[in-house]
Amino acid sequence: MRDPGLQPGGKREPLAHDPKGFFVITIDRLKACIIAHHDTPDAHPGHVMRGRSSEGMWLALIREGLVTQLSRAAYLGAELVKAETALRLGLTYKQDRPVASS
Repeated sequence: MRDPGLQPGGKREPLAHDPKGFFVITIDRLKACIIAHHDTPDAHPGHVMRGRSSEGMWLALIREGLVTQLSRAAYLGAELVKAETALRLGLTYKQDRPVASS
């Protein structure tokens, strides 16, 4: 008998505080890039990453050890994909908001 597979859905848990800090994601239309600003837990500037590929960016954030929680990694991946989509399609991107037409 074939496994029926996993069913989508569940309950989203609030993001827990990550001991490595937090990210603010924006896009720069003039330079055609996504920007991820990393701040330390005490809100001091950490790192800045610019890129055009959401996948390359989240892979680098994980590689550099700036994300320690699976829920945070999933959240950042989704936000970076939204930012990349908005950039490519000329849509408006604001973190934690749905992508919208300009």
